[in-house]
Amino acid sequence: IDFENNEFWVKAMGKPIYENATIVGIRGVFRNIHEDKLAENKIKDSLANTESQNERLVRFANLLSHNLRSQASNLQLTVELLRGADSSEEVSELNENLDYISKNLATTITHMDKLVSIQSKASEEKKTIVFSEALEQVKQDLQNELIEAQAELFTDFSEVPSIAYIPSFIQDILTSLMSNSIKYRMHDRKLVIEIYTYRENDRTYLMVKDNGVGIDMERKANNLFNYYHDDQPFDHPCDVGLFIIKNEIEALHGNITVESTLSKGTTVKIAFLTSSCSFFGKAFLLKKISKATPTLMAESAMLNTGSKNTKYSPPQNGTQSGKTPSHKGKYNISTTFP
Repeated sequence: IDFENNEFWVKAMGKPIYENATIVGIRGVFRNIHEDKLAENKIKDSLANTESQNERLVRFANLLSHNLRSQASNLQLTVELLRGADSSEEVSELNENLDYISKNLATTITHMDKLVSIQSKASEEKKTIVFSEALEQVKQDLQNELIEAQAELFTDFSEVPSIAYIPSFIQDILTSLMSNSIKYRMHDRKLVIEIYTYRENDRTYLMVKDNGVGIDMERKANNLFNYYHDDQPFDHPCDVGLFIIKNEIEALHGNITVESTLSKGTTVKIAFLTSSCSFFGKAFLLKKISKATPTLMAESAMLNTGSKNTKYSPPQNGTQSGKTPSHKGKYNISTTFP
């Protein structure tokens, strides 16, 4: 840190000072390598971004080839059968099939368009997103589904109240994961969804947990983020949602993991990219600590002062619940949708 309290990269070089074969000190210098380090990091980021883009491009090409080829074959077969149809009932049934194929094709094109737009959006300027505000918008969008499911929602964003990210990506992530929790709930018990943010090993995490039907990870783990499964329709919402948000997360160099047990529920953890330590050679540790903005520091200070429980007023028909799950955070905010 310099005299103006600015952080910068340095390289330490030194030799031990001996006295009677005993090290009594170290003589050395610190060399300012800040500009060199910034240039090196820029090149590394560029290479990592290019590699990630190429990987997604291959996946996109395979996906496009698979889905369009499959639907084109179905369309061609249906048209051929339609030409040879002998009865009005058969014609009617084949016309319904054509309608189904055309809708599926339109859906596929919509999903492809969204995937294409991910990379361009990833290069946009990130904005400070307050998790509670982003979730509030998603809750309003899914309010009918939450009320129908009689869902109980617990949130705790006190450890990481906000993040610099692409706003539409956060909306997609929360919407997709909450929609899956609602759709794949257990109907013999109350749906409980827990959403938390936290810091671990210098990384920021978002966790979404539910007590739904769960996933057979032994059978589906390898295909969990695929757009298409052999045992599911191509537009299966869980597949599409996870596939799209995985691409959005990876476009910003994060990662997503899923833990699940049948009949017990699913936990999805998203690790967002943050700065970390780097080692060069065996002797020197070069570390750059990101500077927090005054706004983020103020938000963190306000949200982490003292310990308290806060009840959250749900939109419209929501009612408050006194039930709070065990969590390491200081805040347990619950919303029940009757």
